[in-house]
Amino acid sequence: MSLFLRKIHKSYWMQNLEWITDEEVQADVFRDLQTDTNQLSFWLIDREKNNLHRIIAGMASNCEHVPTFDLLLLPEERFSDLDIKKEKTVGVTHDNSINQEYHFDAMELTTNKLNELAIVLKKHAEIQRINNKKVASYLEKSVKDCYIKFESLKDKIRDKIKDNLNK
Repeated sequence: MSLFLRKIHKSYWMQNLEWITDEEVQADVFRDLQTDTNQLSFWLIDREKNNLHRIIAGMASNCEHVPTFDLLLLPEERFSDLDIKKEKTVGVTHDNSINQEYHFDAMELTTNKLNELAIVLKKHAEIQRINNKKVASYLEKSVKDCYIKFESLKDKIRDKIKDNLNK
């Protein structure tokens, strides 16, 4: 069972508002589901989560500083239950291998499909937080393993991880 990963803001998904039913989501979650040309980006995580550290490092490689990430991890079969087309597309990180292999877009989204997806995410996705120290260690490993070029990282990230690269 693979998982689809989407970066989120945990606070939008964790509020238990008394006026929201089980079949609804609060409107703020749609800030995490912003589409571009009716598409929504996801990463495919393997069953054992062996590629999670690479995908997190790749996502962080585009940032100004080492972030803490909040993630939704949705089982692939829950995504497949929806009437939403998905297509392998090229991701945009400094790890070209994961860009080619693990990036997907949900395609041809409508407001109804996006709402259905939000409800499924609310009900069935695992929320996981990865703190910035762990993210930094994932970046260090990806640089050491030559998946990400040190020079491609922003100054603040390079400053944060450079001491550990020399150990």
